[in-house]
Amino acid sequence: MVIAAFMLTWLLAQAEPARAVPAFSQAYGVQCSACHSVPPQLNAYGRYIQRTGYSALSREVLKTHTPLSLSESPTLDTSTGSGHVELGNTALHATGFVGPDITYHIHQWLSQNGQTGGIDVVQLAYNNILRRNGHLFAGKLSAIPVPGPLSGGSDLAPYAGAEIQVGEHRYQFDGMRWGASLSYVRPKLFVQAAWLGSNKEWSGAANYSQDTDKTLQWLVAYADANAPLEAGLFGSTGSFPLAEGGVDRYHTIAPYVQRDPGPHGIPGIFALYQWGYDANPGLLAPAAGGSMPTLRHPLFDSGMSPVSPTSAHSRAMTIEIFESLLHERALLGLRDEVTDDGLGTLTRSGNVDLDVIPFAKYDNVHLYLESGFMQGGGPVWRAMLWWAVPLGR
Repeated sequence: MVIAAFMLTWLLAQAEPARAVPAFSQAYGVQCSACHSVPPQLNAYGRYIQRTGYSALSREVLKTHTPLSLSESPTLDTSTGSGHVELGNTALHATGFVGPDITYHIHQWLSQNGQTGGIDVVQLAYNNILRRNGHLFAGKLSAIPVPGPLSGGSDLAPYAGAEIQVGEHRYQFDGMRWGASLSYVRPKLFVQAAWLGSNKEWSGAANYSQDTDKTLQWLVAYADANAPLEAGLFGSTGSFPLAEGGVDRYHTIAPYVQRDPGPHGIPGIFALYQWGYDANPGLLAPAAGGSMPTLRHPLFDSGMSPVSPTSAHSRAMTIEIFESLLHERALLGLRDEVTDDGLGTLTRSGNVDLDVIPFAKYDNVHLYLESGFMQGGGPVWRAMLWWAVPLGR
């Protein structure tokens, strides 16, 4: 508690008026809205910068400022059962150039919920491929082939389809995992493929053994850096080790569309429909001849008979509406989701999220509030206060 109080006092004292947090904002002298609808949710230009491994930025501009920043984020989550604020979520961020063609991105937790933190992202990118339109990433990646909201949205709760549970297999589309990826970025085209393995600490860097979930993940999208609309297709194929032995081989495909919220009350939208197939969901699948509940939903009722107990055809749907408020200093999100694990469990859930920059002079302080619901359960409340400061000038 004493350490957290000291961190809060020091960080607020270091905050500068009208100056966004990351080193990019400080170096370029721009506010967060250059790359974000409301941080951390990236707009079209921000997604373009991230997808180039940050090489689209000027090395000469960035090297005039220290590439480090420090953040703290006390959180509250009633779904965890603790019912109290978790302090000590302190992280160190670093992003910049190693050389003319190599960039890096590091996110290291110094502490998480008062415990010793671990590595979240450690990523190198080589950016001189295919006439500088290609970018090769390696490490524990944040550059993963998924739509922007799944990996860097402003909601506190993860998206249901990104972490759908099918038998023993829990998908991790939104997870930071060790591996390598190659992206191709053109003015209106984005293509990326990644080979992903463990999500563990440093020990997972070389762990591609049979007891590790291994995934080939990909995305193809129309993505104009200067236009708010993005549409595309992403998917995966992989193998998941089962606890009782054997392997679940799976694949997914999902079309999506995203539009950033605009000025004058124009809302944004994110919509996704995902199909998945697990060849062997494992022991959590219903036994042969066992009964499975029948639940109906207008978009999910295909009229087909229940799947066999040896495989599962899963589906997931997400629709979220975003509205920018308070002169683009707040973002309201309304999300509705339905998942069907293909084994008889149909779940509907949703969230109401509000991301606010509470102090007009400080873009580097954010308050996140969320109310979540799931069928058959009461509401869940989450909150996070996040602030960060650049280290040095």
